Amino acid sequence: MTSGFDLLFVLYSVFLVVVVVVLIVLAVLLCRLAIAARENQLTTARLRELQIERMLAEDEGPARELG
Repeated sequence: MTSGFDLLFVLYSVFLVVVVVVLIVLAVLLCRLAIAARENQLTTARLRELQIERMLAEDEGPARELG
């Protein structure tokens, strides 16, 4: 009976280790996803700023020629 209990304990320990490793991997992937989303948001905001600057520069172009 002792060997059966030992086998069950080993299997349970292996199961716990696998669950912990999977949770750590998922946490790392979630952090990487959050970082990538933040970088994407910053890039999008910067592209919008550049687009607005270009539109303003195009609007000022004809006004300078008239002046």
